[in-house]
Amino acid sequence: MIVTDDLGVLQREAWVAGTLPPVEQVRPGLWSIPVPMPHNPLRYTLVYAFATTDGLALIDVGMDTEESWNALVDGIAATGHHISDVHYAAI
Repeated sequence: MIVTDDLGVLQREAWVAGTLPPVEQVRPGLWSIPVPMPHNPLRYTLVYAFATTDGLALIDVGMDTEESWNALVDGIAATGHHISDVHYAAI
């Protein structure tokens, strides 16, 4: 996971390079997790994970593919959490 004062810079560099950006901590308790969108010109979505008092809340959980699921689980792990810590999800 990357913590930086230059939010979005790594995301832009990854977009230009055609790769996924790293998981970024946007601020304490908020992370941006890139999740691939196979066969889509957008290439990936950024799932936002918010720490709440009873677990994580996810916004825009991505596509229903194995590749996306694996990236989401790995991204959540990069934040120091486990998929079982997710208590809320919005599509």
